Amino acid sequence: MVLRPGAGLYRRLDDRYEQAATLARLGDTHAAAGDDGAACGRWRQALALFDELHHPDADELRGKLGPVTAQA
Repeated sequence: MVLRPGAGLYRRLDDRYEQAATLARLGDTHAAAGDDGAACGRWRQALALFDELHHPDADELRGKLGPVTAQA
């Protein structure tokens, strides 16, 4: 999967926004494949970074995490 190396690259470059965005997309991919546990893990990682950045994408991730975690 191309997204995993991308997230690692952005981490090494200390580009927290791109790292968060990549993790969020990776979470979307896991969710589409039916792996809610992996999706939540990636979304939580992305959410932590977006929160550090005070980025509005954090709200979108909270919306995704709400329904998924309610099913658990």
